[in-house]
Amino acid sequence: MRVFAHRPQSINKLKARIREEIEAIFIETLQRVTTNLRAYKPQQLRTLISDAGIYSYAAICALSLHELFDNPWDKDFNQRCIKLLLEHLKLPKQVEAVMVSLIEGQGSQSPDAYVQLLLSEAALVGKALLVIEDLIVFAVHGGMGTLLTVCQC
Repeated sequence: MRVFAHRPQSINKLKARIREEIEAIFIETLQRVTTNLRAYKPQQLRTLISDAGIYSYAAICALSLHELFDNPWDKDFNQRCIKLLLEHLKLPKQVEAVMVSLIEGQGSQSPDAYVQLLLSEAALVGKALLVIEDLIVFAVHGGMGTLLTVCQC
């Protein structure tokens, strides 16, 4: 059996390259959003997509929080983030319990169905970056400076 010693290095190089590209996209988006921050209407995205799309957006965020911050000491942070996001998206109070259960890992849901539903929104066809922009504006307005830390995985 032949062992490839270079394989882990190439994987690490690929990961580094992907991380650099994600950071570049994030920085470009952040610059564009912050320069247009005064023109941005806080509920702009909320008015463009359906209730199912908004729910999917929140569910993707909840599942991401579970994936990224799955430690007991992160529980308060996760719950605070999702509560602020639900207020931002103007979702009903009843949704909070479901989102908290997603954050806590109850159930075995995958974000794939939510992503597909969100991407199928007519207002987001070819403009899915609007979701990222909305999330950045939410984080900047809400003082959630940890967004930068999250994106530097």
